[in-house]
Amino acid sequence: MFNFEPVENVANNITYRKEAFVLEHFGKESFLTAYDVNDDNTIANARVISRAEFIESLCSNSVNEIIDPRILVNSAMLKVWTYTPRPNQPLFFNYAKRKFASPIKWCTFVFKYQKGSLSVGVIRAAKTRPTLETKVYYAPLPNIYSSGNICLGSCTLPTNGSIDEISEAYLNSTKTHFNYKNLFRDPTLGCYSNYYAWLERKRTEPIKVSELSVMGTLGTFIQR
Repeated sequence: MFNFEPVENVANNITYRKEAFVLEHFGKESFLTAYDVNDDNTIANARVISRAEFIESLCSNSVNEIIDPRILVNSAMLKVWTYTPRPNQPLFFNYAKRKFASPIKWCTFVFKYQKGSLSVGVIRAAKTRPTLETKVYYAPLPNIYSSGNICLGSCTLPTNGSIDEISEAYLNSTKTHFNYKNLFRDPTLGCYSNYYAWLERKRTEPIKVSELSVMGTLGTFIQR
């Protein structure tokens, strides 16, 4: 894959440095090699990099920030972004004979889309761009596994790559059950009746990250 990184900005004339990343295999060993790509598309300066360095390079790609500051990683293999639902976005949850369909005071999500699957976590709302060390918390939503991966059920995600449409398609789907009950620091919220009561409170009270269990860091969320 290729990565374009701005290296100069003089009077809005931006020049770019192009890199190529190649996954190479030798027997049972595999590693990532980064190459600089010259103007004539020849490659030079081969260097072996770690997976963490590869992700760091994608996350620091300023071109993504120019396009949409919410996008953290944007490649052919992987897309990661932050998303805050609109204030009137409802949460739909049905379990047994009980139903909840109402807007709540949402938190800021981080989504990962990879090979047709979607994962979600929560980060603390901030004015600065998150880093690989930013804490990621479990999203307080049903149908989520311990890895953060979402059980989509009958939810069909758009294939056009729009982060808004993908996020809204998931949020507009009806959640039905817990896949992982340790989403909260308070273990009693893994009980459906207590969770319904918590949702009722969140009609008017904002969701706080202090209520949520820690999943890991943004770096580990991306690598899962």
